[in-house]
Amino acid sequence: MKVVSLASLGFALVAALGVAASPVDADSLAAGGLDARDESAVQATYDGKCYKKDNICKYKAQSGKTAICKCYVKVCPRDGAKCEFDSYKGKCYC
Repeated sequence: MKVVSLASLGFALVAALGVAASPVDADSLAAGGLDARDESAVQATYDGKCYKKDNICKYKAQSGKTAICKCYVKVCPRDGAKCEFDSYKGKCYC
């Protein structure tokens, strides 16, 4: 009899912990701005200059340091031409 009462007490304790750990409102995370998926599709582009000899683009990254990437589709037309790095796709466009 004690085994049955201990088992039922254990199930009741687990159920109480599950209720206490679940949020009251399912939309409360999104309303409070805590949903990480809201920012997943934000596109940040960084403008820079491309160099024809190496077909690379140099731009200032978010950290403030100069970053280098290869031009993706087009070849850089001339030194100092405009290019941009798309951080969402991870590619440079000259």
